[in-house]
Amino acid sequence: MSCGEKNVTSDFRSIVSCGDYINRSIFNYEEVKDGVERLMAVDYVEVVDSALRLSRKFRRDVKSIKKPAKDLQKFTHQLRELLLTEKLDASKIIALKPEVLSPEKWREAVDAYLES
Repeated sequence: MSCGEKNVTSDFRSIVSCGDYINRSIFNYEEVKDGVERLMAVDYVEVVDSALRLSRKFRRDVKSIKKPAKDLQKFTHQLRELLLTEKLDASKIIALKPEVLSPEKWREAVDAYLES
């Protein structure tokens, strides 16, 4: 699951990289945790074998974007618009388990990104 890739499992370092590229900042653990939980609640991200993966629904919805932008920032805007069409049912938000994403795993990903 990374910036611009279609269906890979989670690589938290790529999420750090993507956020840095788009926002010129590094997401903190709570921001990532909250975002992933919300994406899970609208069935865009799923947990498989303690790893995060983009869902079929997400991939299908991305394919439905007419004329997807080649520029990453413009494509991110298109994804944001797509997400705004999804109704978030707060009762579907499930807390991420630490074996999937923990503050320690996130810190390791940030450190690995900063060292590269």
